[in-house]
Amino acid sequence: MEKKDEKILSYLNSIFYLNKSILLTGITEIKVNKFEKHFYNSVILLGENKKNEFFKRNVYRKYYLVPFGEFIPLKKGISYIFPFIKFPFISFKKGKYYQDQIVINGIRFSAIICYEVAFGERIRKNCKKNTDFLLVFSDDSWFGNSTEPWQHLQISRMRALELGRPLLHITNNGITAIISEVGEVKSKLVQFTDSSLCSEISSFSGFTPYSILGKYPTWILTIICIFFNLPVKKYKKH
Repeated sequence: MEKKDEKILSYLNSIFYLNKSILLTGITEIKVNKFEKHFYNSVILLGENKKNEFFKRNVYRKYYLVPFGEFIPLKKGISYIFPFIKFPFISFKKGKYYQDQIVINGIRFSAIICYEVAFGERIRKNCKKNTDFLLVFSDDSWFGNSTEPWQHLQISRMRALELGRPLLHITNNGITAIISEVGEVKSKLVQFTDSSLCSEISSFSGFTPYSILGKYPTWILTIICIFFNLPVKKYKKH
């Protein structure tokens, strides 16, 4: 972490702590060692305590990175084939596949960043029996007034239904929504509007059939359907 940024975060952390408030926020995390810097797309918690532990506990680091947005595929090969490209290729590093939940006052959240919500299998494996809520953080503003933010919201609804968990869909372009454990949108903000969203929602725990079995029943049913629809050649008896 850069020293100047660490001081700012420490200052903000103390303000939230003194005011008995907390803030979950997305941030570009920078880890510096003797040889290089590592960048992470992270979610951290401020105001939890006086200690500046926002990168040690209650932190989530994005696993599925966006090609050409957060990392350059085949970076070494591109530099070799196109040596005239002189600007540096800076890529984010991905977090771990399995990550700890974010815990706030005993309430457990499973965090998701951006289009990671489309990868249901990993979300299933990181959603524990005692997980209370799913959290989706995203920046959809660069898609403008298109259908993508709405598609993103629908995918989040599906994840909530699959795992039987309320989901908080948080974006910075207006489609911020609270989704129930059955995939219903309980409340949402109007797109491209500066506002806040307040609502009451109950937590849920336990398992659903999907959280236990995953995608395997779907694959089995698909194979069965393909098998019974294979053309069968009939032979006449002579």
